[in-house]
Amino acid sequence: IIAEEGKRWLPQDGRRLSQCIIDGIGSHTTTSSSTEGDKIPLRSIYFGGGTPSLAPTSTLRSILSAIIDRDDGPFCIPEDGHGIEITIEMDPGTFTEDKLRELRNAGFNRICLGVQSFDDAILESISRVHRRKDVLESIAMIDRVFGDDRLGNDRGKTSTIHAVPFTYSLDLISGLPGLSLAKWAETLETAMHLNPRPDHLSLYDLQVEEGTVFGKWYGSNRDDDEDDDEEERNGNALAKIRSPPTISIEAGKTKELPFLPSADVCAYMYRYASGYLRAKGYEHYEI
Repeated sequence: IIAEEGKRWLPQDGRRLSQCIIDGIGSHTTTSSSTEGDKIPLRSIYFGGGTPSLAPTSTLRSILSAIIDRDDGPFCIPEDGHGIEITIEMDPGTFTEDKLRELRNAGFNRICLGVQSFDDAILESISRVHRRKDVLESIAMIDRVFGDDRLGNDRGKTSTIHAVPFTYSLDLISGLPGLSLAKWAETLETAMHLNPRPDHLSLYDLQVEEGTVFGKWYGSNRDDDEDDDEEERNGNALAKIRSPPTISIEAGKTKELPFLPSADVCAYMYRYASGYLRAKGYEHYEI
């Protein structure tokens, strides 16, 4: 459901969207066995695909209820007592402590935080609205609200609300404009010094696609050219930086864009992250 062009997104639009999702879950019921013995025990529910935390908590509760509370529904809570991991994607600086408490009370026990970078200049270049201080403040709020629900927390308390211990994950992006190998190493080091440290990291490499703003700005600027082989032979492949493009910002004026790391540099960022995070106790897996 998309608001018509030129019109504001109204509360009734959110209610219509919520009802469409609930109806979709209900329609699945008609094609699935709903006897108690045939119900599917859920291990994980994931609210993603943007910033679902901006939706009213009542909407999120309604969707959760439609999934796990319907007597005629196809799903059920596992009987082994381990509970369901319920994740929601959130962006730094877009929520309050009250919102976090509402989510906790609704049953959410995992947060995926869209950090992308800790560098303010890089965040601005990719049009993110949050900054480093917002990331740190958001993590502090998350810890204040969910800290007692974490596995092995140092506060001497055990949560009786959630069967699944609370965890949180960070999204980070390599290959961003202006991101050097040194800055990428600093990004990972910063993540490791957060308190509490993230339980999980999702690392993505920026893909420049045709038809996007980045595609218009950079085109195939990241693609290896015919000089790459010579660079590799000379041992300079990782040091190579493409000439930054420029864009017109107004009549007669141009703006130089941050450089885009080469494909070789991006590959090294991937390998470095894998080795560094393994050394810090993380297990590397691919989806």
